Amino acid sequence: MFEGEESAAAPVTALLDQLCTTIDALITLDLTRLSRDELLELLRGVETQHRRLPVLDHALIAELDHRGAGGELMARDTATLVRDVLRVTPAEAKARCAAAVDLGPGRSFTGQPQPPLLPAVAAAAGASSSPHFTLRSIGQAEREQVERLYNTLVAAKKKAGEKVSGDFDAFTAFVHKKTEQIRKQYNCENVEYSVEITNGGVKLKAKAKT
Repeated sequence: MFEGEESAAAPVTALLDQLCTTIDALITLDLTRLSRDELLELLRGVETQHRRLPVLDHALIAELDHRGAGGELMARDTATLVRDVLRVTPAEAKARCAAAVDLGPGRSFTGQPQPPLLPAVAAAAGASSSPHFTLRSIGQAEREQVERLYNTLVAAKKKAGEKVSGDFDAFTAFVHKKTEQIRKQYNCENVEYSVEITNGGVKLKAKAKT
């Protein structure tokens, strides 16, 4: 190994060791000594970091794809490389590669760094909390909000390997109908939407916001 390669690998090893040490400490933590509020705080904190990990996954896979690592290692493509290295199903490997294309950092033909194809969704994925979208009606002024909500939902479904059904127009009609239903049922002005992953499935949640 060349000297430059060794020095570059050292921070990676140190970061992985630090990550493993932190996870080991959490696993061996005596939960019986924690209060209810501390348990809830820990649950929320772990879930927050769990949701941020895909950002790193997107960046790693995107960089391997940019470098043509699959071809160098005699794999048919990047998805095949991911499947073989991580021992996941072909469907999951393809979904993770597709998410990396949309949400990972890009490169121009000359090799210059480019922002993700869906920058707003990528930024939301890297945030420390799930993005929420507040709607009152589906007019032109809020169409951008609906589009961001749709892109977030599509990205989450791709990551989970779920089929994306319906186009943006159909989604807009659904959200408009759902928003009016909730406003009428709860006599509220605004409806808050979020995309959640529960029990391995992607869910679009809506609730009245007073």
